Amino acid sequence: MYRNNYTQKINNKLNRISDDIKQNKNRRKNITELEYLLNQPYFKTRIKLLLFKLYMQVRKIDKAYTLIKELYDTTKDTDALFDLVKLLLDIGDVERAKKYLEDADYSEMKIYLFGLLNKYEGNYPEAIKYLEKLNHTIMEGDMHIELANVYEKMGDLKKENEELEKLYNTDKKYQAKIRIIKNAFGQNDPELPKLISSFDYDRCNHHGDLLQFKRCVKYYKYINGQLNEEELENYSDKQLYNYSKERAISHINKRHASSGTLYKIADDINTVELYDYCINHLDILLRRDDTDVYLVEMPYDVSEQIGYKTNLLEVLTIPNTNNILTLYPVAKVGMYTKRLEENTHEK
Repeated sequence: MYRNNYTQKINNKLNRISDDIKQNKNRRKNITELEYLLNQPYFKTRIKLLLFKLYMQVRKIDKAYTLIKELYDTTKDTDALFDLVKLLLDIGDVERAKKYLEDADYSEMKIYLFGLLNKYEGNYPEAIKYLEKLNHTIMEGDMHIELANVYEKMGDLKKENEELEKLYNTDKKYQAKIRIIKNAFGQNDPELPKLISSFDYDRCNHHGDLLQFKRCVKYYKYINGQLNEEELENYSDKQLYNYSKERAISHINKRHASSGTLYKIADDINTVELYDYCINHLDILLRRDDTDVYLVEMPYDVSEQIGYKTNLLEVLTIPNTNNILTLYPVAKVGMYTKRLEENTHEK
């Protein structure tokens, strides 16, 4: 009886944590609880899979990689394999991701990951071909999100928005609406006020989506000269209201101070020099929304993740300015190297 009660208690806790992960909340608390549960004899695989997702949410790449690789190597668990492949794609290690994906049996998730792999390599027609196979499956929502991402990389705003609008009757509708609002900023769309007012804030229960929407509202007020000092809640609000280079450098340093952070700047990099170099090399514009996002190629490596090095940065600025909000390394994969090549040809 005691054992049944104990296992039921753990199961209920894991269900609650799983719901929290979907809503992107209570991350630190849940990590502490799951790390404590690692030594108990029940639900070990499930606990590690949940903990992996949380490590990824807080960008603890070293811990996430060690955990999921060990889990797959010891259990050959299918979910662990797919999570490992997604992590490797996240850091741009496409070759290792391909090798692991060869181990996977045919499934909808394998099709999805082949779509992601081709997106990362810049093979957009192949990515679309794979992802469209997921139509009318349980992964249809993920399909529309990733198809929108592919069309974004291709610069096809119309098709990107069409894919996002197909999510309006799903649990991803608020994520989709925020993306469309951001696209409207980038295009100076006259429908922007209507899009913002139609966002049902009170019904959205995803913490991350709510934060993104609040940011969009603050930016809308900023471009209309309506942002008040009393409304300043966070770093980006303060930068919109009264930009400070020193505040930006402090923010960048703080973001990269934590060991194992995904897209972490190497410890020996001088972030002031990095900031100054980027200001003078904002040549490759990747996209516009409530920030302008640039790709900057540094003359030296700026990050190393699990043996994978990169000299590329994504740099986010306040739109139509060179006021840098933040910057972080990105992997040297096809979609970025393709933009570098295109920019070289344009010159």
